[in-house]
Amino acid sequence: MTTLFETTRKPVATILPLREVKLRAILHALDQCHGNHRLAALLLGIGKTTVYRMEKEYKSQPPNMQGEALATGVSTFAR
Repeated sequence: MTTLFETTRKPVATILPLREVKLRAILHALDQCHGNHRLAALLLGIGKTTVYRMEKEYKSQPPNMQGEALATGVSTFAR
């Protein structure tokens, strides 16, 4: 049986920027809530304005950049 310390010391294959993690969480919530922004925001514990803003940022990128970012784990939102 492994301890918490042993588990946290293992190398991580891919580390995503926090902004990318947030975006993926929002998009996943929207998908699970069938596009209901208010419900997604409620379940995530954030404002619905944040959900709309993050979705708008995602949609403003060219599709090939979106797919590449999700496939490689490299954020295109880094600033």
